[in-house]
Amino acid sequence: MKANKLLIQQIHIAKSKLKLDEDTYRSLIYQFSDGRETSSKELEQNEAQLLYNYLKDLHGDQQDKANRMRRKLISYAHQMHWYKQGTREIDYERIDNWCNKYGMFHKKLNDHNTTELAKLITQFEGMFVKYLKA
Repeated sequence: MKANKLLIQQIHIAKSKLKLDEDTYRSLIYQFSDGRETSSKELEQNEAQLLYNYLKDLHGDQQDKANRMRRKLISYAHQMHWYKQGTREIDYERIDNWCNKYGMFHKKLNDHNTTELAKLITQFEGMFVKYLKA
């Protein structure tokens, strides 16, 4: 039985979230169909479900990695005492303002993907080192 339209849509959404290029995407379909297909519309229901589960897990792994990277940057902010005034609570607005103003991608911390976060952390570490030397 061919995969239903909702599952095919979910696969396409997962593909977009992962920013897979067309060759990689077609290769995955080929692998999950045992070399039979390169179009998601031609997948059997069980093949499509397995592919979707794989893409969903892959996206989850990327999200976990991105969150670990964000926590690292927040840890530096904590060590620099970037707290809301009168508290020991991290000032996320200050972090976002720094990312928007000085970060190389000029967007909020949570809007960065893993590739961008790696560069942003390197940039933030440079500022942290200057803070330590001051």
